[in-house]
Amino acid sequence: MKNDHVTFHPFFVTMARTKRDKAPKAGEHKEKLAAKKSKKSKVADGGGGAEVVVKPRRHRPCVVALRRIKQSAKSTDTCIQRSPFVRLVKEQAALKGVFVSTDPAKIRIQRDAADLMQRLVESDLTTWIGGGYALTQHREKDMLTAADLAMYEELQSGEPLQLAHEIRDQLCHAKAVLLKCEVRSQKAAKSGDKENVV
Repeated sequence: MKNDHVTFHPFFVTMARTKRDKAPKAGEHKEKLAAKKSKKSKVADGGGGAEVVVKPRRHRPCVVALRRIKQSAKSTDTCIQRSPFVRLVKEQAALKGVFVSTDPAKIRIQRDAADLMQRLVESDLTTWIGGGYALTQHREKDMLTAADLAMYEELQSGEPLQLAHEIRDQLCHAKAVLLKCEVRSQKAAKSGDKENVV
């Protein structure tokens, strides 16, 4: 029996398989990419004899910064590189006289200790900058200033709270003095009324 009434849509018709091309040689792909890059960076001859420099693609200023911020937020690596941080710690330790030696080159710090110090410092820095930026947003501004960071540091130090407690104590003392004066005046008024009545 012949099924003449069955038709196939061209979408379902696939091409016949062919033999694969030869596998590319090792490093051939990199060579192609290098050739492509060199073509892009070369000076191209625009029509009419005028030379036109083919410029590389330039992103808008915020795009690259946002990409870097997202990458650093995802990663668990430290923001500052280890060697400059350790060098800074050694210099400060030598200046403060923390170690016996005052020569930064002779001071030795274990890798784990340096990592721990770096993580603690970076966490403090990020909380400090985050708090300062929260104050910036409270001012309805966009740019973080040194004043915001100083304000956040002052708020974290507890000095304003201590000042607030002192003011509260003074107010309570003043209120107590006023109550005593009021009680005395009421007693005096009552005793004066009794004298008038008699």
